[in-house]
Amino acid sequence: IKQKSCSRVIFPASTLAKDNLQKPLESAGIKVERINCYETSENTELQKLMTNLDRYQVLVFFSPSGVDSAIKYISKEDLKTKKYVSIGETTKKALGKYAENVACAKKPNPESLAQAIKEL
Repeated sequence: IKQKSCSRVIFPASTLAKDNLQKPLESAGIKVERINCYETSENTELQKLMTNLDRYQVLVFFSPSGVDSAIKYISKEDLKTKKYVSIGETTKKALGKYAENVACAKKPNPESLAQAIKEL
């Protein structure tokens, strides 16, 4: 990262956000002021929503916290037989701890995600 005239930035983030953006900026001499502006919390209806997955062939996840929240409601059988797609490598790693059939979008965008689902 090349430093220009900016030497200080504000970084609004989730309390769960990793520092993989913050550290490279700081290494480039940019002071990063992180503000934890929201907390990720589990949907109170999640267990009910995750109980019947028979109508789905693929489960798509967008964050490790989404995996952590939902995984406890997915049956062992579904973890073995359903297909899973992640939006990025960090989420794929989180899914890989539990599920067997995990694919990953090549880029974190809708087109790449659609392609990963179609290639299953």
